[in-house]
Amino acid sequence: MSTTSLSCTPLPTHHAALQVTGWLHERRGQTFVQQWPVQLSAAGRALLGQRVTLLARPRTDLWGNLTDRTGVQHLSVAPARRPNGTRFCALGQLRRVDPSEQLVILRTFKNGSHGHTLSLRFRATETVLRGIDPNGWTLQVRGSVVGRTLIAETVQRPFTGPLTPRWADEWHLVPGVDPQAFPELIDRPLPLGSVVRRSPAGRCYLNGRPLKRDAFEVLLRAGYLWAS
Repeated sequence: MSTTSLSCTPLPTHHAALQVTGWLHERRGQTFVQQWPVQLSAAGRALLGQRVTLLARPRTDLWGNLTDRTGVQHLSVAPARRPNGTRFCALGQLRRVDPSEQLVILRTFKNGSHGHTLSLRFRATETVLRGIDPNGWTLQVRGSVVGRTLIAETVQRPFTGPLTPRWADEWHLVPGVDPQAFPELIDRPLPLGSVVRRSPAGRCYLNGRPLKRDAFEVLLRAGYLWAS
């Protein structure tokens, strides 16, 4: 077990944490905190029968349900004033909001902005979804777990500065552009409705995939792009 504490307070780096508070008990040779199995070290067995807090890194499936890949990171005695229950929090980059499925996808980086990415999916009510700006960038999410489903209760921007939009501008390709005319620039089929976007940092993307800035400027000068 790691001895590094992980709390659900806003942090400057991306993170995702599942916090389970309850009694550490043994059943049929396996130890649990509520429904979560725990592999105990020799030192950890000294906590059997006590009320503890388990911290884990949540992993979710396509529908926002926790999977068995959710791994325990830390186990400690629970503070007296902390109620039993299961909570989660996350700070990451907004990827998608799907009101029809009441689903939100958040992308977090395991080790700050230079680590591997991890997609976290959770459910939210219509009221919570209405408070999410789909063009926002970073979100702080807190919520509970019903069964194995992550349910967001509060979603907010973690910083008080001005909102930075995900895209500085958006351009549509004029219908009829032939990618074969620019083999050194575009090496993929261009479906109808293709979109080029630029981030505030100046990076360009064609239908979500990176596009060289030189290619963007050539297409723009050739009159093949129009601003949306």
